[in-house]
Amino acid sequence: MDDSTFLRRASLALNGIQPTADEVRAFINDASSQKRLHKVDELLRRSRYADYWAFRLRQWVRELREVKGQGMDSKTLYFYAREAMGENRSWARIASDLINSQGNIKYDGSANFAVQLSGEPAELGEGTARMFLGVNIACAQCHDHPYVDEWERMSYWRFASYFARMEVKGFGGDKLASR
Repeated sequence: MDDSTFLRRASLALNGIQPTADEVRAFINDASSQKRLHKVDELLRRSRYADYWAFRLRQWVRELREVKGQGMDSKTLYFYAREAMGENRSWARIASDLINSQGNIKYDGSANFAVQLSGEPAELGEGTARMFLGVNIACAQCHDHPYVDEWERMSYWRFASYFARMEVKGFGGDKLASR
């Protein structure tokens, strides 16, 4: 892959935008053997990286349900995700924050994950599997998964039972997620 293609793909993947013409020229003219590594590090340090990936994470959580309007606070979820990306938190830590969240969605953006999925164990299990495991287990609710041998009906319900202690509470219009 040539340098201009690499820079375009890295910029789109990490920052969601194409590099400027000046940036491409400077990158192509750089004779350093480590220029790709340095450019990736630079792209990761830009505030655009945190903005772009916070937006993406918020969209992924919002799209976990077909029906919208469960009372999720998109703004605080975005700010949580922006902070997490800016601090370069691991995906494992972000997953843990979202799954084990506790607090008021107006102040704790990570609590929106449970609220978006209505705090129902089955929905939380399905949403968690889709977002963090990359597999749709919904069909295993009623029958063994047709393509993934490991996802039998019993496996689905065991996984969903992890979320059985999750509660979504509302006081005076405030939605809270707690573990």
